[in-house]
Amino acid sequence: MQDIVSTCERLIIIDKVKKIYDGSVKDVKELCDDVKTLRIELEPSAKFCNDSLLNIRECDENIIEILFEKPKIQLERVKKYLQNEYITESISILEDEDGVIDVILKKSCAIIDTVMYESEKITDKHYRVKLKDVNTQLGATLNRFVTEYDVKDVLIKEPEISDIVYNIYEGKVAL
Repeated sequence: MQDIVSTCERLIIIDKVKKIYDGSVKDVKELCDDVKTLRIELEPSAKFCNDSLLNIRECDENIIEILFEKPKIQLERVKKYLQNEYITESISILEDEDGVIDVILKKSCAIIDTVMYESEKITDKHYRVKLKDVNTQLGATLNRFVTEYDVKDVLIKEPEISDIVYNIYEGKVAL
């Protein structure tokens, strides 16, 4: 696939006689410029505790990968997380504001900021939760892991063109 990418400028994806994508390879790569994977190798002695907010995949005994997805997918994950962690009266993703969730709690308490989002208190029970950009999320997550665990090695990966094409084909990337 990398040979194709290095020699071709245009990409067409067809599924069952229907054209899904027709455009430049460069534009396809830009569709996923906010998708990254943080691969962390922990020392054998490190005991890892999973985090329901992050999309973590355990690859090996001491290696985990954390996928930083498109904001639309992350918003759904954060929404579920907030519903599980707080007693909410209502919770909705604001369509007119990019990366923002409106949360109204049943009783007054503080929504704590995480590596993925920061919260803004509107009233005692009303909050706006805003996603951090992917690089801020990545940096905060890396800092957290280095602080809490014995980290042996770290690698930040961007998706390969084959992964991007597959995600377009599966409908996971909005065109």
